[in-house]
Formats: sequence, structure tokens, C-alpha cells
Amino acid sequence: MRPRHVLLPLALALAVRTIVRARRRWRAQRASDRLQQFWPDPTDPLQRFDEPPELEVAPLDVDAVSAEDVAAAEDLAILEGDLDETADRDTAVIAAAEADETAVISDAVACDLAEPAHERDAR
Repeated sequence: MRPRHVLLPLALALAVRTIVRARRRWRAQRASDRLQQFWPDPTDPLQRFDEPPELEVAPLDVDAVSAEDVAAAEDLAILEGDLDETADRDTAVIAAAEADETAVISDAVACDLAEPAHERDAR
């Protein structure tokens, strides 16, 4: 066998091996460069997962009222308004009745009657 027949496949195998190794290194470095941007930055305080930051809590001064409570308060205000109007009317009616009764009593006293006519007739 001639040395050429042995050395040619050996040289070809070495060339292929060198090319494959170079491409593997190039791919590995390119992949690590792509992943480099995802590595945590030790100078960034937001990326320090080993020490959790202190959370600040600020109490909110919110006076929340449910819709049902608002509707009930509105209904109560309407009823109170109606009650005030009714009370004013009743007061006026009572005052008029008392004035009429006072007038009847004063007429009876003026006529020297012991009791008003409507009370006498009721017996």
C-alpha cells in the first residue's frame, strides 16, 4: 500500500476535525454571548434576589361606602323630608284646631254658658 493512500484520508480527517472543532467553539461562544444579556447584573439593585427588599406600606385614608348604603341613606333622607313636611302640616292643623277651640270656649264664656254647645249636644 502506498503512503499516499494512507496519508490522504488521515489529512482529510484532520482537516474535518479542525473545522468541526472551530465551528463548535464559534457556536458555543455565540450562544454564551446571547445568554450573556440574561445573566444577572450584580450592580443592579433590582436583580439581587438573595436579599429581599423592605416593603413600605402607606395606609390609605379611604372612606368607602357600598352602593347599597348610599341608596339606603338617600331613601332615609327622602323619608325624613316627608316626615318633616307631615309634622309641619300636623302642627298647623293642631294649632288651627286649638285656635278654634279657644274661640268656642271664649264665646261660651262670653255668653255665660258653662260648657260649649258641642259638648252639651254630645251627652
